Parts: sequence; structure tokens; C-alpha cells
Amino acid sequence: MKLDHISQIKGNISLSSNLKTTNILDGAYKSIFKGKSLNFEELREYNIGDNIKDIDWRASARSMNILVREHVAEKKHNILFILDSKYDMNANADTKSIKRDICLNVVGTLAYLAYKNGDYTGAIYMNDDSPKFFPLKQTLFSIENYLTYYDEDLKNQSIKNKKKYKNSLNDSIRYLSSYLNKKSIVFLVTDMNGIDELDEESLRLLSYRNDILAIQINDINLFESKSYDVDSRKYFSPMFLKSKKLREMNENIRNEISLKNMEKLKKYRISMVQISSLDEVVPKIIELLKIHNDIIYK
Repeated sequence: MKLDHISQIKGNISLSSNLKTTNILDGAYKSIFKGKSLNFEELREYNIGDNIKDIDWRASARSMNILVREHVAEKKHNILFILDSKYDMNANADTKSIKRDICLNVVGTLAYLAYKNGDYTGAIYMNDDSPKFFPLKQTLFSIENYLTYYDEDLKNQSIKNKKKYKNSLNDSIRYLSSYLNKKSIVFLVTDMNGIDELDEESLRLLSYRNDILAIQINDINLFESKSYDVDSRKYFSPMFLKSKKLREMNENIRNEISLKNMEKLKKYRISMVQISSLDEVVPKIIELLKIHNDIIYK
């Protein structure tokens, strides 16, 4: 298998960031595991010098001996990507970038960082009413595999699928919740409407034992020149674009949804950034990882 997407990701990282930024990106990724690299292995009797915070008081009471929890370092981590597969992901984020392409770049960059760090990655999205799940693996070929399938499946979608995949994130999360048996870092990659459509049950299921980070890919401003409607496959008329009243209504609606989304994610301690172009991918990933650390470790 040719690593076309991986090669492109490597090139984008090189072009969009200097050595200093690349080191910051690597460091930001590794920092999300701070305090998460120890797994419980066994109970043993307390020895002088052991940290009293490691004492398991319940087990000690049952055994009539002071027992401490012993941990071992966990070298590998699980990174899962939940991808929005609704038809709208084929729309523009700006005049140059399609949301699908930004999604691929975000996921590819994070997955490549995980691979370099020795971690496992997997992905899931809905396709033809069924989940397309790519189990956790630690190879570049597996990353290339889910990037390629996602790209091709979305390219092959038609307008008739618009309603079918409306709740694609919720369906993916419900499927994934029955599979996950180990704490993971989960990245949700969607747009503003995708976050708006996330229901409370899905977020509860996902946040129960996982850390969640969200990437919102913004839609192009309707009132930019040459705005294109993916539903009708036509450009908006100049008369429509010149309406100040419609412009204000659109801005108010977007702000209202955005605020509601922020409150929803905040409730479940989910950090989020918004991306509007391919050029923003690397700096926004760094920003997201720093925000996540501030939320978790403040």
C-alpha cells in the first residue's frame, strides 16, 4: 500500500512549521499523557518509605495489614478518532479548503504523532447505516487505511445521504462505547452542526472513562464571495449575499449555536478548538493540547 496520505501529512508538517514548532507539537502531544502513564499492577505490604497516598485503605482493613497499590509504567496509549461522515463534510471551510480535507489533515497529523510516540490509533465513522471501525493498531499502514477509506467514502456520497448521516457521531459513539474496555484519548472531529447534534447520552457514555478533545471545522461564511451550496450544487446569488439583514441573522444564529456548543462541552470537561483552514491545522492542534492540559491539570 502506498502511503499517500502519510506522505502528504509529513510534507504539510514540514511546510507549515519550522523545527522549533515541530518540537513544540511533539512536546504538546506527549504532555497529554502527563500523570496517565502508570497502571495498577498489584497490592503489596507497606514498606518504610512508601508514599502514604498509595495505601489502599479498604484492602488494608480487609486484610488487617497495611497494603499499598503498586503501579507499573504504561508505555503505550490508545488514541481513537471519531469522524463526522455526514454529507456536509464535503462543503467548504474557506475559499480554498474543504472540511473533509481539513479533517483528514487533522487526524493524519495527530495519528502520525501517535505513531512516532509508539502509541496505538484507531478510527470510526458511519457509512451506509453501519459503523466503519478500524481497530487500534500501531502501524503507518493502518493510519493510511482509515484515512483512505474515509476520504473515498465521503467523496462517493450523494445528496440523498444528507439526512441518513445526520446523527453519525452519536451512532459511532454508541457503537464505540460497547467496544472500549480501556481508557483512551478520544478526538472528535466534526463541524459546528455536528457538535450541536451530539446528545447528552453520547457524551456521558464517551466521557465515562475517556479523555475527549474536540476539533470543530468551521463552515465558510455564507456571505463570502462565491459561496457554494453543496445541497443545490449552485453558487449563492449576489442579491442574497448583499442582504445586511440576512447577514446579521446568519451571524446571530452561528453565535447562538457556538455558545450552546461551548457550554455543552464544558459540562463534560471537553476541550475544543475551531479550525477554518488547512494552514491552521498545526498551530490549532498545539493550542488544543495545551487547553486540554489546562482543563485536566489545573
